Amino acid sequence: WDHDNNWDQGEALIYYSGGRVENVKLQSNYSAMYALLNQHLTVLNSLIQDNTSDGMFIARWSDYATITDNTVLNSGNHGIWVGIDWTGHGPSGNATITGNTINGAVEGGITFDASDIATISNNNVSNVYGGGWSVGAISLKDGVSNVTVSGNTIHDNSAVGCPAWALPASGRGIGIDGASSNITLTGNQVYNNAGGGIKVEGTTGGVSAHDNCISGNLTFGANNTTGTVLNFVNNWWGASNGPGGEGPGSGDYVSTNVDFDPWLTGLAYTGGLLFSNTTPIDLQATPSNSTNGVVGANVEFFVDDVSVGSETTDGDGIATKNIGTRPAGIYAVKAVAAGGCLTAKALIAVYDPNAGFVTGGGWINSPEGAYVGTTLTGKVTFGFVSKYQKGSKIPTGETEFQFKVADLNFKSTSYDWLVVSGPKATYKGLGKVNGGGNYGFLLSAIDGQLTSGGGTDKFRMKIVNKETDAVVYDNLLVGDDNADPTTEIG
Repeated sequence: WDHDNNWDQGEALIYYSGGRVENVKLQSNYSAMYALLNQHLTVLNSLIQDNTSDGMFIARWSDYATITDNTVLNSGNHGIWVGIDWTGHGPSGNATITGNTINGAVEGGITFDASDIATISNNNVSNVYGGGWSVGAISLKDGVSNVTVSGNTIHDNSAVGCPAWALPASGRGIGIDGASSNITLTGNQVYNNAGGGIKVEGTTGGVSAHDNCISGNLTFGANNTTGTVLNFVNNWWGASNGPGGEGPGSGDYVSTNVDFDPWLTGLAYTGGLLFSNTTPIDLQATPSNSTNGVVGANVEFFVDDVSVGSETTDGDGIATKNIGTRPAGIYAVKAVAAGGCLTAKALIAVYDPNAGFVTGGGWINSPEGAYVGTTLTGKVTFGFVSKYQKGSKIPTGETEFQFKVADLNFKSTSYDWLVVSGPKATYKGLGKVNGGGNYGFLLSAIDGQLTSGGGTDKFRMKIVNKETDAVVYDNLLVGDDNADPTTEIG
């Protein structure tokens, strides 16, 4: 199309610098937004939907554009285009394209064309055909340089259904062509793309990809036709034995001239599990790869599903995040790497050595399914005491738990920790079943008479075979180790 002759078809044209478009809805136009000869444009929190041509077309020396947190749906050409215009005039560099959702586009979802310097991060791009003037859902076209593509989720793109005028279409995740250079792909999830994950073509050089999750893509995970070897080490390819194709494993295929070794194989939580409420807490995680530790990998940490920040692995391959002190309690910790495809979880206990002790006894009605592998129900009796001795961080005491109908008699041998937080007490340790074996246990109880206790005493017991990690008994049928007990004490 000759865009110069389409003024009557509904285009918002921006010709001045420093403009700001925020919280607007642009729907069912020809092109929703054209910004030409514009510097320092900001487009923020807007909905751009069902437009015949482009969602955004930012070109002709429109440098320093910031495009953030927008939703761009069903674009007839590109979702977001930044670069030269249709006549080849004016690179548009120093672009920031972050936090946008692009769902549905005939050509590129995000296209950066023939320009220098861009950050494309934390976008979600899906259902893009990759036809016409594009090489992928995220297209770096016609010779771009100094571009970082990080933290994006690029998924479920396909050429199926592409209009005839835009064929052939790629249906791939990320495409790079021309004489592009200094391109970094890191921390992206690239998955389930029918036309492949990442393709590098033309005379492109200086492309590196690391800490990405590349999995479930048809035909290939990474395809390089430039003739130059590209650095794609320390990525997750969908299988711990590595990529397929030119690789040795069963993961996404890689082509020749893709240096994929070493590849990521897993992630483990390697930090401490027990802390005093006066001790700063270091969370730690260690990614693994096919040869040794991973230096410089990014790991994000979460506590009770809230991000507490990211750290990179040090020379020993360990990422460490200090979160300061925490009140007494049990916290669910999660570490995430490779764009979210590798996770490691742990429970950490923060104890107060001055919180006293916990003791209790009585009985509960064991629900069906609590004694794993059986339908047995009935009365369970129990008694317990756990307390900290002065100056010790390991509690002492005794726990006994008897389910006579099942001939299950558990008795503790040692404790690991005790946490008392408000009306709830939780402790963990080791013991034996019917006088033998190696079993771990987790006991939690709520004193219903204390403030926030709810008026009813409640109890939970979980027993795990330490040799097999199989749960033997747990009267909380649904819930993780940090969940409150729900079974009332008789």
